[in-house]
Amino acid sequence: AADAALDAILEALVELLGPGALLEVCRCWFTATVCNHQSFRGPLNRWQLLACSTLDEQLLQMAEPPEDDFVEDLRIGLEHAEAELRLTQLSASFPSGVTVVLLRYARRLSSLLCWINLSLQPRSGVTGEGGLRRQQNLWREIEELHRRARQLAEVSAVLRGRLPDPELPMRWAQWFEDIGEVAGLPADHCKRYRTQREQVAAVWANNRRTFLCTDEHVDALLHSLVDLEEIVRSAVANESKQSQ
Repeated sequence: AADAALDAILEALVELLGPGALLEVCRCWFTATVCNHQSFRGPLNRWQLLACSTLDEQLLQMAEPPEDDFVEDLRIGLEHAEAELRLTQLSASFPSGVTVVLLRYARRLSSLLCWINLSLQPRSGVTGEGGLRRQQNLWREIEELHRRARQLAEVSAVLRGRLPDPELPMRWAQWFEDIGEVAGLPADHCKRYRTQREQVAAVWANNRRTFLCTDEHVDALLHSLVDLEEIVRSAVANESKQSQ
């Protein structure tokens, strides 16, 4: 009952003050705040649901170029260009694009790992009950790191399938040139359209590389946690021997 009451208080404080407000109070409060659901996992879950919903809605508006040899209305090419712009804003823009936000969460994950590594450094004068509490806090933080890494890996896997295809803009550029030539459209118009599609394709390709690098980083961190636990056990054992 006491733990449930503490969780309720922490959740309210985190939402009111933000996850960084209690970090400097003491180690116990730091651990309690970091391990609270609203510090990382809750916001990540809500963001995933919103990101998937908005991406799915926009992806429904993306299509391949028409297969007809002749299309009377070239405005469908311009409409597609506008849809590309909206998808670019959702997936790659700063600071709210999907890849940018995912990278931000990955950096927070790495920050927690760095904190745990720093916590493994020997502490003089920390023995007895104080040393035991420190070890308990450390293991709670490691468990939280596990939960965060697993969740972020799952979120990344879900979003990976929603990355825009960098080749799609170029297929539209080729279609516009072919149809524009048949329709007698000025060459400068077709060239401008192709240049714009090339720019979008470059942004999407770079966005995909950044996303996949972040995904690989999270996956590597997740697989390294087994080794981290062994390192922690060894450090705790050495600390216990030195305190005797």
